[in-house]
Amino acid sequence: GSDALVDTTALKVRLNFDAAPVPGITMTWQIADAVIQSATSVTGPYLDVLPAPASPYSVPVTSAANFYRYRHVKTTVNSNPYDM
Repeated sequence: GSDALVDTTALKVRLNFDAAPVPGITMTWQIADAVIQSATSVTGPYLDVLPAPASPYSVPVTSAANFYRYRHVKTTVNSNPYDM
């Protein structure tokens, strides 16, 4: 069999299975200054993952449950002292 495409204009999704899968999961996020946190329970407590990972972040398979979330701290700069 050939993997040649018959009509490339009709292509919506192409899944590529040329590379073997990597064990674990890979997390991605789009907020550049997000802080990734993890916990062993869904209710926490959550602690920052250190050193702070960048997206994408690969998490290896372990026998223990881990839950992940991110926090984003928005900093506001007030340039007008009369707005305080």
